[in-house]
Amino acid sequence: MEKMKPVVNSLYPTADSLDDAMNRAKASLYGCSPNEVHAAVMCYHNSLIKELLKGGVNVEAYTPPK
Repeated sequence: MEKMKPVVNSLYPTADSLDDAMNRAKASLYGCSPNEVHAAVMCYHNSLIKELLKGGVNVEAYTPPK
């Protein structure tokens, strides 16, 4: 699997909040296909990026701690 980058992936939706994204993921995961799980996780990912940007985090310049 390719390493996820801290940028919005336009193939997947972005929720209005992290709570909404997590609720969507929880509702979607029971008995679903790997593609559905991936889509739910990518929705959360996009929503997290949106929240970071709202908080002033420069996600493109972010370097994770080692």
